[in-house]
Parts: sequence; structure tokens; C-alpha cells
Amino acid sequence: MKSIDIRHLSKLANIELDKKEEKKLQKDLDAIIKHIQKIHEVDTKGLPETIHPNLTSLMLRNDKVGKSLSRDVVLLNKENSKDGYFTVERLIYDDNQ
Repeated sequence: MKSIDIRHLSKLANIELDKKEEKKLQKDLDAIIKHIQKIHEVDTKGLPETIHPNLTSLMLRNDKVGKSLSRDVVLLNKENSKDGYFTVERLIYDDNQ
């Protein structure tokens, strides 16, 4: 197993570490790399590729056309409307306007 130099990595990340932190992070990083190498040892030949480890299907409902509210009912409780549309306060201003 090839070890990654934690000092070099900390310089790349612009993180200052003391000796105690370097030792702990080196140990943690080595354990992570060892775990990843163990995963690579698993024989996956013949297994289908997946986009997610959870192979259950998504629980989606079918789209159904239903009755919509009329424009008048939707705008009934709206204080500001114009020409059958909602109106809102202007949020973006242009210096020319």
C-alpha cells in the first residue's frame, strides 16, 4: 500500500498542522486508503452497473389530468392582479427606469 504524504497534502490544501495532527491524519488517511483498496478487491464481473447502491425503484405516482381551478377563483384572494395575472413588487431595478 502506497502512503500519501500528509505534509505535502496539507501544503496543497494550505492547512497548517502540528506534529500530533499530522500523525493522526496520516493514520486516518492510511486507513481510508486501505479500505478503498479492499473495496477494489471485490469481484464485480458479471454484475450490472448501477447509478445508486439502492436498487429499489423510485416510488412515483402516475400523472393524471385533473380539474383545475378557474383563473377567477385563483385570483379571488389576491390583492394585486392585472389582466388576469398575479402582480408583485418590482425586485430588480434598472438605472434607466
